[in-house]
Amino acid sequence: MALSIKYFMWRWQAHFRVVMEGIAKELFAKLDERLEPSVFLVGVLTDKRRTDRHFTCVEPEGDFWIHSDEFHGIAEDAEQLVSEYRGAEHQEGHAVQVAIRDAIRMRIATHPGIPEKRRVYVSIPSQVDDYLVCLVLMLRDDIASSYPELRRSRVFLHPDRSFPVPISLVDAAAHKFVGHVEEELRKDDPSMPFGADTDGMLRAAGAELARGMVWRMSDTSLVMGHGLFRDCSAISSMRYERAEGRGRILFAPEDHPQRSQDVKLREPVKLYEYRAARKLLQLAFDDISLMSQGSELTGLTDLALDSGGDETVFEVRIVAHHRWELWSYDRHLMTVRYGLPSLPTAAFNEARFRELIANKFPSTGTQEVDRLCKLVEQASSEAHGTMLVISADAKSEVERLSSQATAIEPRLLDDKLLNHLTPIDGAILIDSHGYCHAIGVILDGDATNRGDPARGARFNSAIRYVDSVKRKAPALAAVVSEDGGVDIVS
Repeated sequence: MALSIKYFMWRWQAHFRVVMEGIAKELFAKLDERLEPSVFLVGVLTDKRRTDRHFTCVEPEGDFWIHSDEFHGIAEDAEQLVSEYRGAEHQEGHAVQVAIRDAIRMRIATHPGIPEKRRVYVSIPSQVDDYLVCLVLMLRDDIASSYPELRRSRVFLHPDRSFPVPISLVDAAAHKFVGHVEEELRKDDPSMPFGADTDGMLRAAGAELARGMVWRMSDTSLVMGHGLFRDCSAISSMRYERAEGRGRILFAPEDHPQRSQDVKLREPVKLYEYRAARKLLQLAFDDISLMSQGSELTGLTDLALDSGGDETVFEVRIVAHHRWELWSYDRHLMTVRYGLPSLPTAAFNEARFRELIANKFPSTGTQEVDRLCKLVEQASSEAHGTMLVISADAKSEVERLSSQATAIEPRLLDDKLLNHLTPIDGAILIDSHGYCHAIGVILDGDATNRGDPARGARFNSAIRYVDSVKRKAPALAAVVSEDGGVDIVS
């Protein structure tokens, strides 16, 4: 029996919404699963002479918290907004479409039934058949605002010309997701989207956040900052005489009142001149930073970031091989590891780890979960990378992998013993109760589209293994990189 759609916009509207919500969940789970993204569609009829069509439509329909009829009058609201707009809004797209987006956002924000503590993003509408269609993304505001945020959401070139800039990595990711939706809706047949590269979307969000920092600093030019994310990732990946890069780059406008340079280069070094920039980074230690105005290194300074509200000054801290951080005074905005941005959290996300253990291994007791957490924490403090694989079927797995592992009699692991088992290559195989069954395990598994060649062999082998064995028995891996960061692969 065919599905009957009362508030019909186009044939594939339900499929489109479900796919986009899946992409949103995948994207924001990489930042913080507690953001709990949800999406719905709103359509506004463009030809009011079509009396056989609903003036406004919401997908999903039925028992949803807001109904199609509650968007009646949106077109009139949009007309009023257009008359009030100045130059800034006209830059973002057709004024009528921008006004419809803003009118829908205001109608949602003031609705008495809106789920509590939700942050709302709305796409600029695209014409799909007879409707201008928007997607609405909602995130938990209490979670998004628990991370550091900037105040300025626009940079002004003059009173009537401004451009939006993200206030956080979550904000940047939301705008990149909404932009992806706009591209899909603009296609000739927005019917069968098959997912998206969420890692690529996240990298683009990180680049947008970094670029916005430079735009806040310059405030009169949008030509700088486009390569900052790429350049910092490249510099952090380079060694100098075998030493990992560590140091700070302070970005400040040339006319900043506190700006001073202890050493000024006669010829500035472009950030994209990676070898030269990495060599200069060797000088930036203790209280000394490299100085930049956005696209090149100009010297050395002892100017420190005090706690304050001046968003024209920010800092990039290269803290380890393939790892750097973005700071605005005392606000840690973003960490980038192997070119993939993340929110500023502890090296080991214990809350998420506990949740995964509870879901995958429900028979594991509280004390056993505590023990597993301590083992991962201890592994993250080692001077070298390692991997812990937790399997519900560790006993069988050690038999299957016996030719590429060193099997041991099951032994309850503790911190001290773990220190003696991690120096050799390969994973440590333990069960969900904390008993070790093998060390030096070379993992197997089929290739998967979840892999990331930028992350190295250890991370990708964990993905291949977990994806291959989880059909037989629950498993997860805690991958510890050399910088102490922990990735949980499930």
